[in-house]
Amino acid sequence: PENMTSAGRIFTKCHRFLSNSSSVLHKRKLLIRKYCSNEAVPLGPRDPGEVFITPCVQELLYRMTRLDVDKVFAPKLKQAKNPQYELIPESKLGELQERVLRKAMNKLQMPPVLKQRAPLKEVLEENPDIAGITETKYIFTDITYGISNKERYIVAREADGTLRKATHDERDRMINVYFPVKGRMVYMPKMFEEARLEEMLEEGKHLYVLNRAIIQFEPDSPDYIRVTQRTYEHIDSKKLFEDLRSTRHFGGLAFYLAWHKKIDHLLVDMLQRDLIRDAQDLVVLLNIIHPDSVSAQMAKSQNITDPSTLIKNYIEHDAPHAGIVELALQSYQDDQRQQEQHSNAQQS
Repeated sequence: PENMTSAGRIFTKCHRFLSNSSSVLHKRKLLIRKYCSNEAVPLGPRDPGEVFITPCVQELLYRMTRLDVDKVFAPKLKQAKNPQYELIPESKLGELQERVLRKAMNKLQMPPVLKQRAPLKEVLEENPDIAGITETKYIFTDITYGISNKERYIVAREADGTLRKATHDERDRMINVYFPVKGRMVYMPKMFEEARLEEMLEEGKHLYVLNRAIIQFEPDSPDYIRVTQRTYEHIDSKKLFEDLRSTRHFGGLAFYLAWHKKIDHLLVDMLQRDLIRDAQDLVVLLNIIHPDSVSAQMAKSQNITDPSTLIKNYIEHDAPHAGIVELALQSYQDDQRQQEQHSNAQQS
C-alpha cells in the first residue's frame, strides 16, 4: 500500500520471502549477495547511526525481529471494557487481516540508533555591564510554529551577563514546556536513576523501561543511550532475549550486541530455538559491521552463504565463547539429522 512506511515495506517483503519455505535458502543466499556483498561501512571512528540505517542492516534486523501478531497485540493493563463482536462477510476478512498486519508492522518500527550528541558550549556574548542585575538565569525560546525542534533557537542569559546557546538539557526542558510530548516529564523520572533502573531490570521490566525511554528522551541523548545499553547488557547477561523478540526493540538489541562483538549468547539462543536463519543473519550483520574481522574476510573470500558453514567459520575465528556456540550448533545439527531420519522412515 502507498501509505505503508518504508520499514513496513521491508518487513512485508521479509515476511513473504520467509513464508516460501520451498525456496527460502536459495533466495536468502541471493539476497545476502545482493544487499550485503558490497555494503560500504565507514572506517575509523564510526557513527553507528550511519551503519544502522543502511538497507542491508535494516533488512537483517527486521527479519531477526520476527512478526508474532499475538505478542505485538498482547493485552495491556487497562480499564476493563466489554468485548465487541462484529459479523463481517468473508470478502472483507482479507482486508481486515491486512489492516491488522499493517498495524502490527508499524508497531515494530525500530527506534533509531544515533551517535551521542556533542555538548553545546557556544558563547554568543559576554556583557559584564549587566552582571549582578539579577541572580536568576533567563532562557529565551523561539516558539515559532512550523519549524522543527532541532532548528529552534534557544539561548540562556546568565546572571554574570553571559549570553550563550542553551545546553541540550535546557533545550529539552523548554521544548517540552511549549511543545509537550505525551508521557514525557520535564525532569527525568526516578526510574531512570542508576539504583532504581537496576531494580526494574532485576524485576524483568526490560520492555517497559525501553518503551518509557523512547518517550522520555531524545535518541541521541546520553541518558537514552545509557538506559538502553544498560538494558541490553542486562538482557544479554541473563539471556532473556525472548523478552524483546517480536518487539520494536529487538533490532536495537541485536545491533548493539553485533556492534560490540557480543553476539555469542544471542547466537546460542537462536540455535536452541531452531532459528538457524536468524543465526545466519546475525553473523552476516556482524560481518557487515566489522568487515576487517577474520571471519568476515574468510566469508567474503570463500563466498560462504550456507548457514551452518557461516556460523562455523565465525566460531573458528572470532567467537569469544566458541565452545558454547559450537555445542549449540552441533546440537542443532543433530536434531536436524534425527528429524530427517524420522521423516524418511515415515515415508518409507
